[in-house]
Formats: sequence, structure tokens, C-alpha cells
Amino acid sequence: MSDMRHRFIGIARSITNHWTTAISLTAAMFGIVETTFYWFSGLMGPYMLPWAVAQISTSVAMAKRPRAGAWATGIIWAICILSPQPVLNSGLFATLCALAILAYNKLSYSIILCLVDSLSLSVFIGKEHTLPWSTIFNILTLFISAITLGQILKWHTEILSNRLQQDKERKDRMLASQIHSDIANGLSATILQLQTGSQPTETICTELKETLQRVHNVINLLETQQPMITDDDTDSIVDMQANIEQLSTHNDGILHSLNISGSTIFPTQSVHMTRMNATLAKELLKETYSNIAKHSDPARGYIVCIHPESNELRISASNIAGNHQEELSGKYGLKNLSKAIEDSGGILDYGYSTNNPTEWNLFAKIPYR
Repeated sequence: MSDMRHRFIGIARSITNHWTTAISLTAAMFGIVETTFYWFSGLMGPYMLPWAVAQISTSVAMAKRPRAGAWATGIIWAICILSPQPVLNSGLFATLCALAILAYNKLSYSIILCLVDSLSLSVFIGKEHTLPWSTIFNILTLFISAITLGQILKWHTEILSNRLQQDKERKDRMLASQIHSDIANGLSATILQLQTGSQPTETICTELKETLQRVHNVINLLETQQPMITDDDTDSIVDMQANIEQLSTHNDGILHSLNISGSTIFPTQSVHMTRMNATLAKELLKETYSNIAKHSDPARGYIVCIHPESNELRISASNIAGNHQEELSGKYGLKNLSKAIEDSGGILDYGYSTNNPTEWNLFAKIPYR
């Protein structure tokens, strides 16, 4: 399913980026085929060939310089309508392509060209009387359809561009959250252990070495510009139960080593989530434990509850503030996660209780998919 989605996005990007070239060259090819047919059939008039070459040339020009080529194609068709020689049928198709291209670039340009070509056709009908006046309405319908197509493609391009930008911003937020979680929170926990003297020097040195290795990993990641989570991985399903238990047990141990009492209630059944949302849940838990270590009152304790529902994973935490280590806080960990969780369709609320100004609470819902 993920492969199909990414293949569709790739096709959509390719069409969006190259559609003007494709229709311009198609119009030119149509003109070449029609001109060749008239030439070998002996139907090519004395003045048809120069106009046909001009029309084909402007169609090719649209592929390289869409706006200028579109104007030239539309004007040539308007002039050909008023000239005595027959007009190539491919000229109308090229004009429709030109209107679509101009509408994609600027709507007012396509409307002006539409009026010019319609006026030229009206003069021809009024002068020659070889076509009924209803022809103008038929041609206008084609012109308006081409303009509408250009606008639809423009809207599609803007929507696709916005989605790509949103995906980039989401990945940037996830990268910032992972860097913050792996490095800043690790250093904060080590500093707190040094301050309290709760761990032997060997243990603290080991944790510092692990944090340093994470710094090296992040530097390598940024230099190679490879995302931590690839597009192919975001929709794959993983079982989070073991990861949650391991992460909770590890962080409970760190908090207990800092003489902060409390516990975590975690699920014993399977928790199946997309890899992207599973990463959000892990980063939120890491940030929650880090905030408890930096800001909670050790004597009052904490409680973290991780509860799977039918369609979402709920995470709640509560502790009494007291041990404020403001210099260890970057004040953006939860902000980044809040936006990322909202983008996934979940919610994240946190702050002090209205009933007790020293009680800090957190509540999050993260959908499984």
C-alpha cells in the first residue's frame, strides 16, 4: 500500500512538472502529421506550408518558453483565421494547449488571448458567411474548457506543493524532536545524576559516552542528509508493547536513581501502530520522563499511564513541580511534539492544573494509524 502511494505521488509530481512540455510537443507532432498528410495528398496550398511551419515552431517553443510560445501560437491562429488559406485543424488544438498553459501561468493572459481569438473568428464568420454563428459558441466552449483545465492543474500543483512542504516540516520537527530527546535529555539526566551523586562515576561515564555517540550519529545524519524515518517506513506497522515496556522501565530506573519516587503503568497486550506514530509515542514518553526529572518534587512522586484504546494510544502523566532545573530546559521539546501529534490526527495537552497550581499534567492521544 505504501509503495503504491509513493509511486502515485511520483507520477503526480512528474506530470505536474512536465505537462506543458508534453502537450506542447504533442501539438507540434499533430501539426507535423497533418502537414505531411496534406503534402503527400496534394492538398497543400501555396501559403499553407509557411503557416504550418510557423504553427509547429511556436508549438515547439511552448515546450521551452511556455508563456511566450503560448502567446505566439494563439496569435498565429487568429491571423490564420483571417487569411485566405485553409487553417490546419491542428492549429485549433495548439491554441487550446496555449490557453491552458497561459491559464496555468496567469488567468488574465488566457482570457485576453481567448477574446482575441474569438474576435478573429467572429470577423471571419461575419465576412465569409461560410460558417454558422453557432460555431463561435462551440469554439468558445473549447476555449473555456482549456482555460479551466489550466486552472485545475495550477490548483493541483499548489496543493501538491503544500503537501510536500507539510511533509518536509513534519520530518524536520521529528528530526528536531529526536535530536532533543537523544542528546539534550540524555545530558540533562547525566547532569542531575552528578548533582545528586546517585550514580557511581563509571555509570555516569558510560552514559556520557553513549550520549557522545548519539552526537556523532546526529552529525553524520545531518551531513548525509538522510531522514531518520524514510517515506517507505512511515506507514509500516510495528508492535510497540515491548518498546514501551523497555523504555518505561529504563526511565523509571533513571528517575528512581535521582530519588524521585513514582511508577509507570504500561500495557501488557500488543500495541500496533504505524512506524511514524510509534516514533511520536516514544519521543513523547522520553520528553515526559525528562521533564519529570528536571521539574518534579522528588518527595511527591510521579505517575505515568500508557493505555491503549480501540483506535488510539493514550498517554497521561502527573507530578508535583518543585525541583526546577530551568537551565536544563530548552523549552521546545513538547512544542515540537505537539505540532507533530496534531498533524498525525492526535492531541497533546499539558500544563499546570487549575485546581492545584503546583500539579503538572500531561494528556495525549496518538492514533494507531
